[in-house]
Amino acid sequence: MPFFPLFWNPFFENNNRNCHCGPTATRNFATTFVPSAIELNNQTEQTVNAGDEVDFAQSNLNTGVSFTYTAGNNFFEIVSNGVYAINFSANLTSQDATTANFAIAVDDTANLTSQIVQTISAQASENVKTQLFIKVTYVPVKISVLNNGNTAVNVTYANLSAVKIGEF
Repeated sequence: MPFFPLFWNPFFENNNRNCHCGPTATRNFATTFVPSAIELNNQTEQTVNAGDEVDFAQSNLNTGVSFTYTAGNNFFEIVSNGVYAINFSANLTSQDATTANFAIAVDDTANLTSQIVQTISAQASENVKTQLFIKVTYVPVKISVLNNGNTAVNVTYANLSAVKIGEF
């Protein structure tokens, strides 16, 4: 049996044998996966009433061609088909003890697989997070976060991000 160094990988060898990755190589973006990411946040405290969207004051990151965001909007739009991982996290507080209910919304409809139900003690802070994977087959798709509960909740350090993780 031949000896192979530890760093040798037959998968790499077989898949890169005919690689055209020299200085004259060109990429065909029509058939090549182009990763994209977006991140929105709002660190200031906001009161989000029942049925309202969480406000995201700014976009820290928007790469690739899969997303659009207009400053001042409470949402971003996915503008290319693909598979996406969407994440939301925030700190929740309330003057009185309550149960917070938030969810990532797709086209203004709360997606219950991403629902957060969190009991908050009076004047306490709870850190919450959720994730949603979606397959987008039509565009544009509006992505936001809704207070899906019955009471107003104070939200700080709200962060909404998405990454295109694949084609189909």
